[in-house]
Amino acid sequence: MTPEKILVVCLGNICRSPTGERLLQHYLPQKIVRSAGLAAVVNGQAHPLSRRIAAEHQISLDNHRPQQLTAALMDEFDLILVMEEWQRLKAQALNPQAAHKVELFADKKIPDPYGHDEEAFRRVFKQMDAAARRWAEELGQ
Repeated sequence: MTPEKILVVCLGNICRSPTGERLLQHYLPQKIVRSAGLAAVVNGQAHPLSRRIAAEHQISLDNHRPQQLTAALMDEFDLILVMEEWQRLKAQALNPQAAHKVELFADKKIPDPYGHDEEAFRRVFKQMDAAARRWAEELGQ
């Protein structure tokens, strides 16, 4: 079964996962794609550098509102994509029944750019864009 609902997860839901969400929405417009964080910065928004770099690539992070990953939220999605192996383990522990749906967004860790310079954000965007394109190809787009 091809997943129709995809959840992208990182730590704070302000840098990587909103970028991944919007990239997948761009490449897979027929899918429902959302994002969440293991320790979401609730009432925040996407990081300014993430917003700017995404906008340079015609990807908007406007109106993004971080949300906390919950077991109930995981139940709503067919595929859950995380940035790092430890996040996969945390998500699987949060909802063991959904453990089979949790996969890595890329073939290797996507490092958290938070607290780093603009170049780190640019590297992460490039890595995420390549991974989103691979997912789009794999999921039939």
